[in-house]
Amino acid sequence: MRSATFCVAVDGSHVSYQAMRLAMSLMQRKDTLLVLHAVEEGSLAGKDANAMDADTLHKNAVIEALKYRLLAEQVQAESIELKPDRSVAQFLVSTANTRGKVFVVGASGRGAEQSKSSASHPLGSVAEQCLYHSKCPIILARDTLGKFAFKHPEDIDQSKPRPALNLAVAVDGSNIAKRAFDRAVSFVSPGDSIAAYHVHDGMHLSTNPAFLLKN
Repeated sequence: MRSATFCVAVDGSHVSYQAMRLAMSLMQRKDTLLVLHAVEEGSLAGKDANAMDADTLHKNAVIEALKYRLLAEQVQAESIELKPDRSVAQFLVSTANTRGKVFVVGASGRGAEQSKSSASHPLGSVAEQCLYHSKCPIILARDTLGKFAFKHPEDIDQSKPRPALNLAVAVDGSNIAKRAFDRAVSFVSPGDSIAAYHVHDGMHLSTNPAFLLKN
């Protein structure tokens, strides 16, 4: 069974918590979750209400991990105050490239939530920089599941199995599409499903997705 470190960026926004949930839903028992939180220098001293120290970040992540049948030992958390000459994206990308196998980022974070104008950065400026510069596979999470809320471990029904994953992958015959499909395969367990989709313009002969995935 493969093992991987999932790096996820959490900044206090709802979509960053959705990114953490997504990472947890893809993890298996040999995997590790590394939750990363970066703030400006001085924020942990009370300048930023959304700033969290590593202990708080780890405690909250462990509580959520229990809902995904994960163990506390699988969760790590790091909170860092950045110097003025280093950006949040630089820290996240550097950490994910050196320590992660999968990088999960919210498609829009606190900056987008606080600004009504996001036309210049529809994915969020930090997410865009991570997407452009990450060397490990990156997953962008959208805020589609509502607000994030923790539950007490005693309220979690561990007898119920994990809901099945249904993954969709776009394939076009390129090597990167094949890599995306292979990565999706590494996430699934018995009972899960993967669908490969190939879209054409109707003017050319369509190709069976299965053929596009052949080596």
